[in-house]
Amino acid sequence: MVFNKIDAYRFVQKEEDDLTPGTKENISLDELKNSWMAKANAPAVFISAANNENIKELRAKMMELVKQKHYQIYPNAAEDQQ
Repeated sequence: MVFNKIDAYRFVQKEEDDLTPGTKENISLDELKNSWMAKANAPAVFISAANNENIKELRAKMMELVKQKHYQIYPNAAEDQQ
């Protein structure tokens, strides 16, 4: 799961004594990264395509998933690498 546009995300910190319900702007990017969305059964990467942020992480995760799938389809390929 890829979350793009982190460059456009704006975090608004609530006062400690503010008891009003939180909004999506009151959730930090770190909290989002640790939320249920990121912990789903699929890996999650938070990127900014405009600023080239976390693109290497995205590529690495994609490559790992492709390798896993490849070895599921061709189990002997893992042995051939050694």
